[in-house]
Amino acid sequence: MTVKCIEKEFDLTVGKEYKILSLESQGDYYLIVDDSGNEAKHDSTCFSLVYKQEDLKVKCLKSLSIDLVVGKEYELISIEDFAGKKAYRVLDDSGEDYLYDAAAFEIIKPV
Repeated sequence: MTVKCIEKEFDLTVGKEYKILSLESQGDYYLIVDDSGNEAKHDSTCFSLVYKQEDLKVKCLKSLSIDLVVGKEYELISIEDFAGKKAYRVLDDSGEDYLYDAAAFEIIKPV
């Protein structure tokens, strides 16, 4: 999965893309190789996802809608902030994308 830096942080360049090595603390932090060449955790709010459909999947842990099935994998469109909480925009079984509480999903790590 690739992200683009949208907010200046130590050893990061705004507008530059970085590859996520791993997701930490339910996606609150990304482990990336920064501009100094070091692997470091950075706050996920400093980045926007670079959309690559095949990389972005979540597994439903709790059904919040009739259009979600527990245990099923869904396409993750974006990670957003909603009323101060992390939310995932997911393409659900209705065929539409909706914003859901991130706590109802786990991110499937890219292969």
